[in-house]
Amino acid sequence: MIMGILFAFVFGACIGSYINVIRVRGFIQSCIGRSYCPNCKKQLSWYHLVPILSFIFLRAKCGYCDNKIDVKYFLYELVFGIISSFLFYIWSVQL
Repeated sequence: MIMGILFAFVFGACIGSYINVIRVRGFIQSCIGRSYCPNCKKQLSWYHLVPILSFIFLRAKCGYCDNKIDVKYFLYELVFGIISSFLFYIWSVQL
């Protein structure tokens, strides 16, 4: 049960991250290009893109130019992770 809730949280955080990218850049551009820093335009590495953890470990800054990352990226990932784990818990209890 705990592993399922944790998996649902991680899955929800990833979905929240992707939805936020679509919201900010638009669907067509997000499907074509990789993520980049809007300030220095450097392409982000995979370890800069881990939902929630990269925001915390990088201290809300770009890994290349130290430009501040907006907190709404973190909040989208966190909220979607919480909602997903809550829905998983509710559905697993009903079964």
